[in-house]
Amino acid sequence: MYIKKIAATLMVVAVTAIAAYWLRASKEGVAALIVGLTVAAIAYRQWKTEQNKLKLDLFDRRYRIYEVTRELLKLIDLKMNSMEHLYVFWSNTSGAEFLFDSDIESYLKEVEDKALKLIEINDELADDERQNYYLTDEQRRQGRLKRRDLRSWSRDQLYKGNLAQQFKPYLAFSKLL
Repeated sequence: MYIKKIAATLMVVAVTAIAAYWLRASKEGVAALIVGLTVAAIAYRQWKTEQNKLKLDLFDRRYRIYEVTRELLKLIDLKMNSMEHLYVFWSNTSGAEFLFDSDIESYLKEVEDKALKLIEINDELADDERQNYYLTDEQRRQGRLKRRDLRSWSRDQLYKGNLAQQFKPYLAFSKLL
């Protein structure tokens, strides 16, 4: 990036020097040179602004995926039992493969799998209660242990910084500047 800036600056200086040499001291030549330099400076600033806008747009799209992932992890911790939340997650993370490398893609899949597993466990335990306890005590105990483990995993992602660590390479402002 710095090489491009240096090259652009050298090009402007070279063009200016050549123009000054050919135009010497004529008033029209000096005016044309000033206009040309002004146009070049404006074009460079517009290019720079567009580059920064592109970075900001990419950050915004990535941050939305981070936010919806964080919300799903909170719901996992709160004993999520509805597919509705997963539909929201899926609709907001579609296209993530174009915004992130495969590490985030895998992480999002892991979060999704854990949420689906929790819904499955909660449904099974709820069905058991509605249908006069068809599960054995051991099956109920195993279901509750799995649910506890999923909730614990979710808390680790949220409160021990695992989620932030996953997304940090893509959301750190130092990478944007």
